[in-house]
Amino acid sequence: MPRYDVLALCPRGMESIASMEISNLGVSNVIEGRGYIESNVDEHLLSKLNIYARTITRVILIIDKGEFIDLRDLKNKISGISFKEYIDAGQCFGVRCERIGRHSFRSIDAAREIGGVIHSQLMSRGVRVCLDDPEIEIVLRIINNRYLIGINTSGESLHKRGYRVYNHPASLNPVIAAGMIYLIGWDRKTILIDPMCGVGTIPIEAAMIAMNIPPGIFRETHKITNLRFIDTDYYWKLRESAKSKTQFNIEKKIIFGIDASPKYIEWAKANSNAAGVSRIVSYFTGDSRRIYDIVPRNSYYSAFNPPYGIRLTRPRAIPHLYREIIASLKDVGVIKGAVISGSYHTMKSALTKAGYNITRDLVVLHGNILTHIYVFSL
Repeated sequence: MPRYDVLALCPRGMESIASMEISNLGVSNVIEGRGYIESNVDEHLLSKLNIYARTITRVILIIDKGEFIDLRDLKNKISGISFKEYIDAGQCFGVRCERIGRHSFRSIDAAREIGGVIHSQLMSRGVRVCLDDPEIEIVLRIINNRYLIGINTSGESLHKRGYRVYNHPASLNPVIAAGMIYLIGWDRKTILIDPMCGVGTIPIEAAMIAMNIPPGIFRETHKITNLRFIDTDYYWKLRESAKSKTQFNIEKKIIFGIDASPKYIEWAKANSNAAGVSRIVSYFTGDSRRIYDIVPRNSYYSAFNPPYGIRLTRPRAIPHLYREIIASLKDVGVIKGAVISGSYHTMKSALTKAGYNITRDLVVLHGNILTHIYVFSL
């Protein structure tokens, strides 16, 4: 079976979590980079990563990589690649360029020039350029004087799960939410509380993990099915097999989501229904600073994404809010958890003052916001 070098992209700072997850899916010899995991996989694992992986955003099949001097030199190097091995007769393609560093050309210039090289090779085979929704998306990554060219096998980012009916204006990236659940080592028996659940991202991701629901089954397909050199029959069989392995034998509610907004709670319920996880998630309208008024004291796990004081909450209100939430979590019986915050110094102070030990501190880029994920326990 053919093997391919791949990049599995992830939010910066999540590399160790993504590496652990894809290793558990069967990928070996992983190399962690900045915002990616590099490895070598067979075509079956390529399908598996797109369907099963929760903590990556795209899977790029690497065609070539190396160093270059200028745009002309880059064109010469790309010209030596036989693209007919990757793009079939009659297909359409587009080139997307991601560039970091100082260069004498723009990203759009590189994409246009490399697209021209590929098209000149293949236009006699009826291959067309299509920028809106190409069957084959060529990815060109340029970092200083190094380049990587490959094929996006995922299509749109894997963080777009497909189950969301409603969005919150400050929703957490589901890829990060899933990573937080992995970080706390949730046993799937102790109840997990999200005291500020919004439209349910963390509860839903936790429930999908507990019920073994792969995130990839919520989209119609992945771009890997457009690659004629890949065994797409296996891809479709794997999707059907994944659906049959979903665990519906959990008999009790093991996840609680709390939010002060009745509207967001209704939206969270709708999102949970769409994801097929309502059977194990309960939602409550209430004050996260008085959790003991909502649920009984017990031993709990927790994962949550509070306001950072950037979009929806005044910055000066954040310290007092954090202290009250953390005190409420401790009072109701949370023994271990994970929290992500852009106001990380304030959150760290609130956790330590409440008597929690911070066992792990990950610096994660959430969109364009630098955040910290703190794993804490008593």
